[in-house]
Amino acid sequence: MTIVPNISRRQLLASAATITAAEIAPNLGFEAHVRSEITQQAQALAPASREAQAQNFSAVTSLRLQEIADRNRIRQEAGLPLLSVPKELRRMKVGADAEKFRNFAEAHRKRVYQKMLARVRRQCGDPHWAPTGMLSGGGLWFGGRVDEQLTRLYCRLGV
Repeated sequence: MTIVPNISRRQLLASAATITAAEIAPNLGFEAHVRSEITQQAQALAPASREAQAQNFSAVTSLRLQEIADRNRIRQEAGLPLLSVPKELRRMKVGADAEKFRNFAEAHRKRVYQKMLARVRRQCGDPHWAPTGMLSGGGLWFGGRVDEQLTRLYCRLGV
């Protein structure tokens, strides 16, 4: 039976940064990074094996960490500054969340649009009302309301 530690998001990102830095630090060609305080801390805190690393992270996080480590190795060979692991993890998560919402909105936009159009037509008493134009025809306003409704639906469903 595996006991999963109760770890906060901040601790998780710090651990990820430590693991990634520990994999890269011994191969650095220039002494400034080898002697840095962060690298020494990373070497001291690094887990002994890949199995130990994999137990603390989900499969997606492990893949993201591996991708960051690979990119940092390439950057190291090119003499570029290394990427910040927490920032890269956050960037990847934000991108994945945006893609997930985009797919959800694409799948449900037509239905939400039709329901809202029927509601507005009932409210204004015009069965042929359509959002036309950018400002004066209500097209911009109506599109914004559809997007707002999609966001609420997405949050409520917890997709």
